[in-house]
Amino acid sequence: MPYASPDPLTFSAGRLAGKVLFVTGASSGIGAAAVRRFAAEGALVAAAARRADRLEQVVSDVRAAGGDALAVTCDVTDEKSVSEAVDAAVRVFGRLDGAFSNAGQGGAQAPLHQIDTGKFDSVIATNLRGPFLCLKYQIPHLIEAGGGSVVFTS
Repeated sequence: MPYASPDPLTFSAGRLAGKVLFVTGASSGIGAAAVRRFAAEGALVAAAARRADRLEQVVSDVRAAGGDALAVTCDVTDEKSVSEAVDAAVRVFGRLDGAFSNAGQGGAQAPLHQIDTGKFDSVIATNLRGPFLCLKYQIPHLIEAGGGSVVFTS
């Protein structure tokens, strides 16, 4: 069953009216700003991040402003978490039209020989494996919807 916005007139004139977007790293910074902006343009936004409390606040802000968003707790380094988050978004909103892979973390600011291997692995898992996993589970839904757009923060 297709998703029905609680108030379809709220953002009907927006450039993204009725589009379903999936945003990672949505609990703060660029991701949170993107969720708010996409919703203000009429998108139905699946806001994904690890920090559930901050994520809920972003979604609450969107709803208070008249937009619509869904909080989906997601760790982009974990395949099951990504799969479940994408599936939850599609289950609630009925499809997927685009994605903003924004979750990321900065690397160590030290000479290479002083960088902790575990920290390096964590950066690679988040910044490289994360977008791969997101696309792996988003692409089938984007194809089913007839195509879409994917944007990456780098």
